[in-house]
Amino acid sequence: MKGVIKNWLIVAVVFILTGIILGAFGAHALKEVLSENKLNSFDTAVRYQVWMGLGLAIQAICYQSFQVPLNRWSGRLLIAGILAFSFSIYLLVGIPHGNPTRSWIGPVTPLGGILMIISWGLFLYQLIRSKSVK
Repeated sequence: MKGVIKNWLIVAVVFILTGIILGAFGAHALKEVLSENKLNSFDTAVRYQVWMGLGLAIQAICYQSFQVPLNRWSGRLLIAGILAFSFSIYLLVGIPHGNPTRSWIGPVTPLGGILMIISWGLFLYQLIRSKSVK
């Protein structure tokens, strides 16, 4: 169990760290290269990556308090959701309109959002059902 907590915390910090780096990169290097619309999309991806990284850290810290098997799933789904949502946006920002690759990457973004929603729903369920959290 402690290995899962440590691993999730490491992944959370990597998401936060890379989100900060990408945010700085977007604010400085990409400002001159991307349209305002694409820069806003990039910023959205960074914000979600950092906030959900913090959320993953919260889930990791709370992990030992829950005695339900869904806990591993909430963390896994959150990691998958962050990767699908934010990283699909990063890819889409760099792919020009009209490129056929956009047609299969585009649907990944809302799928990532759905995974994040399910993750937080499972986490809420665990909080409500847990007898060890007072």
